Amino acid sequence: MPGKKNKIQEELLEEQLEKAYHGRMNNIKESFLGVLSVLKIAKSQKQERIVARSHNYLGLLYMIQGNHLKSITNSKKALDYFQRVQSLKEIADAKFNIASSLYKTDNFHDGLKGLLECRQIYQSIGDGSNECRTLKSIATIYEFWGDIDKAFLIYQECIVLATKHGDLAMLSNAYNPISGLYLKRGDVDTATKISDKSIAIKKKINDERGLAYSIYGKGKVFFAQQKLTLAEKCFLEALALQQKFGDRLGEGMVLNKLGLTYTGKKEYSQAEKILKQSVALADKYNINVNLYKSYESLYKLYKVQGDESKALHCLEQFVLYKENNVQSHTSDIIKSYEAANEIYRLEKDTKAQIDYLEVVQKKNTELDSFFYRVSHDLKGPISSLLVLNALIENEHFDEEALKYFNMYKKLSVRIDAIVMDLITITRISSDKIVPVQIDFMKLIEECIHSYAYFDNFERIEFRIEVEEAIAFKSEWVIVNTILQNLIENSIKYIRQDAKKPYVLVRVYTEGGLLFIKVKDN
Repeated sequence: MPGKKNKIQEELLEEQLEKAYHGRMNNIKESFLGVLSVLKIAKSQKQERIVARSHNYLGLLYMIQGNHLKSITNSKKALDYFQRVQSLKEIADAKFNIASSLYKTDNFHDGLKGLLECRQIYQSIGDGSNECRTLKSIATIYEFWGDIDKAFLIYQECIVLATKHGDLAMLSNAYNPISGLYLKRGDVDTATKISDKSIAIKKKINDERGLAYSIYGKGKVFFAQQKLTLAEKCFLEALALQQKFGDRLGEGMVLNKLGLTYTGKKEYSQAEKILKQSVALADKYNINVNLYKSYESLYKLYKVQGDESKALHCLEQFVLYKENNVQSHTSDIIKSYEAANEIYRLEKDTKAQIDYLEVVQKKNTELDSFFYRVSHDLKGPISSLLVLNALIENEHFDEEALKYFNMYKKLSVRIDAIVMDLITITRISSDKIVPVQIDFMKLIEECIHSYAYFDNFERIEFRIEVEEAIAFKSEWVIVNTILQNLIENSIKYIRQDAKKPYVLVRVYTEGGLLFIKVKDN
């Protein structure tokens, strides 16, 4: 009888716990109270499993509210029990909370490592909904690192998975960030449609907390369209919801965009008030991404107002936090890509795909070499160059100086693009990359102008002959590298005694083949 009674008590507490947890979508305070109440009773009844599950739910609730120390503490208490009883799903649930708190406080490497482990577990037990949730967080990390293509692919994978499992909550959650990526690509129409879909789903399933992010996404669309009054309305509505649920990360994101909106509307005192709130919030909860973005927004505000002293201070703070972020995460990025590929390799090993493992190993070698050489040596300095150029563009210099600064900017942007394309080429061995149409005239001109600083450049006559109507698709970065090397050598080693030095670049087809020829004298 005591055993039966204990089982009934456990089932009743389980029911109360689930009810309290699912209430987080509409009233997070009541959700907290409900979970804490169950935890207290479960402890008094020595219901270990319910105690562990209560701690795990508290971990997630604290993570939402930005109290990451309490989130990790509660989740680790839960994890200890789940590992003892070998409950795979609940092990993954606890690790998800911990990993999420880590990446939300800028520990991206350990966060990504934990999320990849969670995904493995969810895949192994066929839990598509939680796998989808984990994928979204993984994509968010890649998006922060600037690997937009990788983030886009993972968000798309998340959408496919959510659709397959009929998980409307996760489907709408994935719609929000991918809408933002379409905005970055300049595809406002697609961004608008996806944002509207997300809002409709959130309202349908009565997910108020998720609705806050969907409305924020819609506000970003209006902001991009310079419909500032509509953007303000969306951001204020999203802000009220984020504050209701105590979501500090989301609140900071909204405050920053709202401040920029007020700057655009020339409501400068309100913009300053909001952006200072954003800085204080990010500083209090150690959200470095929001912190440097808020300082950048304050810099723009003070610059518009002509307050050079405050503008310079905010710019210094922006550069400081941004540069620290770039430098501190360079090694993390390297380690995280290694971790991702290590897990990928282990997955293939369990399926006994020996031949494929050789390809993956080659990929890992390429990634190791690339990230140690490029991420540290190039990416950080390039970011600094672009930041400093943004400052220079707003200052007053004579036309000759601006000409050289403009040349420097074009070169910096081009180098940055090449670095990101090199990241792409390291995935060629294992990922299918769709070839693109090559615009040879444009590409050749870009390659030539990228060497405008060479001593010989002004003396050389450049001749470009591209056969009309060439339809050629290939990997852009490979064609660019070929042209870049050929043109560079022609300029660098031009004969000094030539009276009329020239470089001729020809692109033509013959016998079904494409030829690229570079000739000089």
